Amino acid sequence: MKPALLALAAFLLAACAYQKPVTYSQFALTGEITRLDPSKNIAEIKHDDIKNDAGKLWMAAMTMEFPVKDPAEFARLHTGQRIKATVHQNDADLSYWIAGITELPPPAKP
Repeated sequence: MKPALLALAAFLLAACAYQKPVTYSQFALTGEITRLDPSKNIAEIKHDDIKNDAGKLWMAAMTMEFPVKDPAEFARLHTGQRIKATVHQNDADLSYWIAGITELPPPAKP
């Protein structure tokens, strides 16, 4: 009985210790920064539709907040700036942030 109980306990511990690998999705973002919150490194962006490389829609065009994990990237941002960036999403908990931020030229005036 003891060996069976020990084997069951070992199995249960191993099963509890297993963690599914975290996967991430990436989406292309273009938009204009409408507000910055330096206390939380949050950029509010009025963005176009956000899609992945295959064209799958992640988020329709709207204004929303995006965390910027890299303080150096956040420091280069300013209100009114047009940017392109990559949205990274943790597929396990659906958290997201932007990185790889580059400035776009202002739109051409008609």
